Amino acid sequence: MHVPIIPRAAQSYCDSSIPSLRASGNQLLALPVPSRELRHVIGALLVLFQQYGPPLLLKSDNEFNTENLAVCLDEKQRSALRRLAALLVEHGVVQLLSPPAWPRYNGAVEAGIGSFKTRAHHEAARHGHPGEWNCEDVEAARLQANELARPWGHQADTPEQAWQKRQATSPAQRTAFQESVQQLEQEARQERQKDLPPGVPLGPKDLASIRREAISRALIKHGLLLFRRRRFTLPLKRVIWANVS
Repeated sequence: MHVPIIPRAAQSYCDSSIPSLRASGNQLLALPVPSRELRHVIGALLVLFQQYGPPLLLKSDNEFNTENLAVCLDEKQRSALRRLAALLVEHGVVQLLSPPAWPRYNGAVEAGIGSFKTRAHHEAARHGHPGEWNCEDVEAARLQANELARPWGHQADTPEQAWQKRQATSPAQRTAFQESVQQLEQEARQERQKDLPPGVPLGPKDLASIRREAISRALIKHGLLLFRRRRFTLPLKRVIWANVS
């Protein structure tokens, strides 16, 4: 799951449909929010965990990093991150942070947000208040995206249909996945540490990279992530000929 925040517009909660080999893309919640404060995210997650059950994995941006509170200058923000960390631990949810300055890592999420914002804009314009979204506009955009989109082809399921076919994560599966992440993370740390001089610790970026690597390997190990080979054409580069006299 990924919870992006759109300031003063809408907050969208998208399902990752785990366990599954393909995410449903179903948006479970969209709410107008007055700010980017983390309390809006925590409240939304708590309601959705209770309604649909907690996911196995929560994908989020680095501003929601619950493991590096030292970089937060605001005590209010640190307190909110502690509450978020406690919520994830309580429900057994593993947090996956996006690498900084790497938008392609969030390609599917960003595309979903883009189409959602377009639908909300048209809804607001249709009701005579373009640029000023309300709850009805946002909810209508969410329902349209879930019921009308065909991300896998015109004959495939809509996000809503794919969501209805989801399988719940059992406690045993959740525990096994968490244990795999911990084990693979420890192994990756030991491998990375070998490349550093004695006594030099791993930095925050190294630890974050190791965490992502361990989560990816755990997903593959438990059959939740597949890599498929396909042929693709390399881009053709323009050749510029210089006139030499």
